[in-house]
Amino acid sequence: MRRRYHLILGALVVIITAVLGLSLDITARDVVDLIESLNETATQITGFQYTSGPNNGTPAILLQDPTRNILLPRAVTDRALQLLRDHNEITFLATVRQEIGDSGSILAFSSDIYRFLEIESSGRRDEIRFHYTHDQQVRVETFPYRLADNTWHRVALTLSGTHVTLLVNCSKVYERVIQTVDKEFTAGRQLSLFLGQRNGQHALFRGALQDVKIVTQSHGYLLQCPQQDTVCPTCAQYQALEEKVKEMYNLYQNISLKLLQAEERILGLEQCECLKSCSDNGTVRKEGEVWEKDKCTVCMCRNGTVECRKIDCPPADCTNPIYRDEECCPVCLTNCFYSGKYYDHGQGFSPRVCVTCTCDNGRMVCERQDPDQSCPHLSCPQSERLQIQGECCPVCAGTDFCSAGHDCDVNATCVNLATRYACQCRPGFQGDGHFCEDIDECMSEGGKTGHHCHSNTACVNTIGSYTCQCADGHNRLDAYSCEGSALFSLARTVLLVCLCLIFFHNAV
Repeated sequence: MRRRYHLILGALVVIITAVLGLSLDITARDVVDLIESLNETATQITGFQYTSGPNNGTPAILLQDPTRNILLPRAVTDRALQLLRDHNEITFLATVRQEIGDSGSILAFSSDIYRFLEIESSGRRDEIRFHYTHDQQVRVETFPYRLADNTWHRVALTLSGTHVTLLVNCSKVYERVIQTVDKEFTAGRQLSLFLGQRNGQHALFRGALQDVKIVTQSHGYLLQCPQQDTVCPTCAQYQALEEKVKEMYNLYQNISLKLLQAEERILGLEQCECLKSCSDNGTVRKEGEVWEKDKCTVCMCRNGTVECRKIDCPPADCTNPIYRDEECCPVCLTNCFYSGKYYDHGQGFSPRVCVTCTCDNGRMVCERQDPDQSCPHLSCPQSERLQIQGECCPVCAGTDFCSAGHDCDVNATCVNLATRYACQCRPGFQGDGHFCEDIDECMSEGGKTGHHCHSNTACVNTIGSYTCQCADGHNRLDAYSCEGSALFSLARTVLLVCLCLIFFHNAV
């Protein structure tokens, strides 16, 4: 028994260690200062001159020469590329003053004509562009914002997993979900790191730059804005946390199996019984042996009997979880972000007529429907066809929509309209037609929803209607009225005579 407690205690120590390992996994922040790195080259770089900026403690450069080629040293470029490969949290910082109407690159990883990663500001369109590659294809994410106004701005662009966040002057202006950014450049040419231009002759930035840096780890913008609030966890931290939770769950499953085996062995020793065996579909299993019958069932030989149980799965926090081969528990694929709204994998919507979009593992796939090929064939002439607003396929005038199927309540009536059908609750019921409930007419008197019972009656509610029940000793005249019977009238007369005699006697 003491050994059993030691095993349980050991398992708890392992799980707590894993949790603490997750929370204490903090590494130093790496910073590459691109302007400071210009002095590390053996050859003199021309095409710029030093100027003053808002930060008196660091140098700023003025870029106006149309023939410049500001290329960072090879060692600096290799170090920056290594940081991109090794970290899921990267922030690009820059303090910029761009001339009005200018369009140019702030920094860029590129070859002669190939863009691998670039941050560009367009003064012609008043937008900031983030160029990156996904599966060796160049993608661009555009953020409407005016930088080219000849004033200083602090810009921070953060990559955290598949999230990109843009901060300007210490305020978050955009946050989006993008495709996975490539970590390796496989186009066959060597990448270079340019400052203030895309390559040797394109996208020349006109203005001034200061504190252009590449920073690793979460919340890199704090180097630029120390007072800025932090949001924890970031996307990359959440993904790492999710992986840790999966590892801990697998560890928990393994520990549970080992504890089960240990308990059975201890129980056998405490009872001092001979070991028994089990037969499972012709296979002989030893006492205490545990095996997987299928991907979702774990069995154990206990006292000569096979006992099986289903594997407990954690809840899948998404609308359309999937089951992968050789795995029991469902998993959630990457969701999509479109027009300010998140969509789960497999969830679809129609942004406009004849276009259907579906989230496919983080990628929004949209398909256009050809009405001539996908819509049902109509037997009516063109002049009798109606185009329903918001619908891709036309219909014939006079179409029986109700016969084609409807979702009206059982206590409602389906009514055909010109381009659709409508549901109306039947008399005695109320609701929107898709859901109808009984009206209790006895709760009020008169009107469309009240009863019309006259005197000598009592209202009794029924499903969809009501009845007027006659009082005792009364006969029905119609559905709403009752009158007293002859016997009842005679009894009433005798009662009145008796009352009069009693009153007269007392008076005398």
